[in-house]
Amino acid sequence: MKKGSLLLSIILLTVFVSSSVNANGLYLNSLGSRAVSMGGAFVGLADDFSAGFWNPAAASQLDWTTAGIYAAYYIPSSSYENGAADISTEYAKSYPAVLGSVFFSAGERIDIGLSFYTLSRFQVEWSGSAIDAITSDPESRDWSTKVWVMTFAPSITYKMSDEFSLGLALNLNYGSYDLFMYKGFVEVELELGVNDLYIGAYSDSGNGVGIGATLGLFFKPSEMFSLGVSIRTPSKMTFQGRSSSTNFQVLDNATDSKTFLTLPLWVAGGIAIKPSQALTLSADVHFSQWSTVETIRTEYDSQVWQVVFQQSGTDFLPMYWEDTIQIRFGVEYRINKVALRAGFYTDPSPVPDKTMNFHFPIVDANYMTFGLEYDGRGPSLHGFQVDLGFEYGMGKERIIDLANVGTSPEYGGAVPGSYKTDMISFNFSFRYTF
Repeated sequence: MKKGSLLLSIILLTVFVSSSVNANGLYLNSLGSRAVSMGGAFVGLADDFSAGFWNPAAASQLDWTTAGIYAAYYIPSSSYENGAADISTEYAKSYPAVLGSVFFSAGERIDIGLSFYTLSRFQVEWSGSAIDAITSDPESRDWSTKVWVMTFAPSITYKMSDEFSLGLALNLNYGSYDLFMYKGFVEVELELGVNDLYIGAYSDSGNGVGIGATLGLFFKPSEMFSLGVSIRTPSKMTFQGRSSSTNFQVLDNATDSKTFLTLPLWVAGGIAIKPSQALTLSADVHFSQWSTVETIRTEYDSQVWQVVFQQSGTDFLPMYWEDTIQIRFGVEYRINKVALRAGFYTDPSPVPDKTMNFHFPIVDANYMTFGLEYDGRGPSLHGFQVDLGFEYGMGKERIIDLANVGTSPEYGGAVPGSYKTDMISFNFSFRYTF
């Protein structure tokens, strides 16, 4: 085995200023301390226990049993300003993320993996009292969005030759969805004409499942060069739970419901080069097909709710996101038992101006990453490895013009104002090779 691991990783402290905690849409940007420290340029390398997430085909490099666990803790903070409404507010919230796996040989050419990881963890929360001026709400209503998805991914890797491997992981997703917002009045056409119904504060909450897969290709013709491609298929999540309203009193102010969200196609390619035994260079390109995420739609069990929300056109949350491409670079240099790492990646926002609002206020950002490792393995390459890392995200200010929102119908889902994002994080890991 060339690289192995039992990893206990804790990424602590992430400070954002724009509620986009995991700015790659709803996906977390990177998992695994080594991958994070190399800017997430890991698809063409993926030679540790995080291969199940990055590229299951690369697990062919793990010649002995490898296990690891990674834990992350993020502390996001967000800011929003609207001079016309005299609003300047910030938001802070913390949340965890994890990755764990074990890989073992099932034959000369077959490796089996069992992985679990946080695929998505997006969470924002705004104080209603701070933004009352633009909601026209007679009471203060908090606004929040939470999307959380865990993936259990058994995988199989087949080594077709000494140079080429295929890998396949089955992604079994389980998660939750929570939305709290102010809907106010909605227009509904009834037999007596158009009526305004007051919905007031509105919420959706539910738990759901989805299924997908990750296909990986890995080519390593020599110790100096490797190439990888990874494809994660879309996964349609169906969250079953309850929808409620504080003021919608037609028959009942709550009903069972289903909310639908599709996590999109992700395609990534990467290359790793070792000019010397001590130096490793890596580069990735990641594509996420967020353009398939047009709405988050909700179906209601109550017929009254169905009529009211479908006729008023408020049974969905407009998204109309755009495809994104991330460019990632990483470098690692080993000095005896110590490895030094650094990386850089771009993170464009999938959210267009026309739907930029309090629910998904994601901005463009560039990230710099750093890390170091102590390798406690002996000559047999059995033993532990410990990693420390640091990540800093430089966000770009996002301004939604009030004039566009007020005059253009396509901006109906946007909230004017200024959004800003920065991020800092620290990580620690421990991994082991048996």
